[in-house]
Amino acid sequence: MGTNPLHRRSGFTLVELLVVIAVLAVLAALLFPVLQSARHKAWEATCASNLRQLGVAVEMYAQDHDERFPPSYVLGASPYASWREAVQPYAVSRDLLGCPAWEHRGAKAGELPPELQATYAMNAWLSPPDLTAAGGAAGGPVGLGSVEQPAGTVMLCDAGYSNVPVALDWDHYLTLGMQEQVLPTERHHDAANFCFVDGHVKKLPESATRAPEYLWDLQ
Repeated sequence: MGTNPLHRRSGFTLVELLVVIAVLAVLAALLFPVLQSARHKAWEATCASNLRQLGVAVEMYAQDHDERFPPSYVLGASPYASWREAVQPYAVSRDLLGCPAWEHRGAKAGELPPELQATYAMNAWLSPPDLTAAGGAAGGPVGLGSVEQPAGTVMLCDAGYSNVPVALDWDHYLTLGMQEQVLPTERHHDAANFCFVDGHVKKLPESATRAPEYLWDLQ
C-alpha cells in the first residue's frame, strides 16, 4: 500500500544539512578577512583621532608653559609623572591614550606598569627626559619656537612604552639598554600613526620617517 504524499514527512536530509553547513562555513571563511580588515580600519581611524586630540592637548599645555613641550617623563617623581599626566588637565580622556589595536587593550587599571598604560610616546628630541639618576643624559622639553618645520617634525606616535620617548637616534639610550624600546610601533598594517607638530596626523611605515622631509631632531 502506497504512502500518501500529503503525509510524507518534510525536512532536511542529513546530506542536505551537511551541504548547508559547508556553504555557511565557506561564506564565513570568505567574510572573516573582510570583517577583520574593516575592524582594523576602524581601529586605525580611532587611533588617528586620538593622536589628533592629544596633539591639541599638547599645544594647549605649551601655551600655558612658556611655549614648551611637556616632559616625556620625570625620573624619580612621586607620584609618577609623564607627558600624559601633564596634558590630562586639558580635557583629555584616558580613553584617548590607548590605540584600539593595542595588544594590552581591555586591561584594568593597576594591571599594567605605568610605562604600559598608554600606547603613544613623545618625540625624544622635543621632550627628552632627565635620565641623570640612571646614568643617562640630562634632558628637558624644548620650546615650540625651536621647531623650524612643524609640518615635518614628529611630535607623537604609536609606541610600545609611553614613558620612553621615541627616537631614531639611539645614542643617549645605549648605556641604558633601551635601543629596542625607542622605535615607533607599527600597529596598522606595517605602519604607525604619527602626529606632527603642526597637528596633522599621517600613517607611515617607520622606515619612511627616516626620509629627509620627516624630522625627528630640530636641525
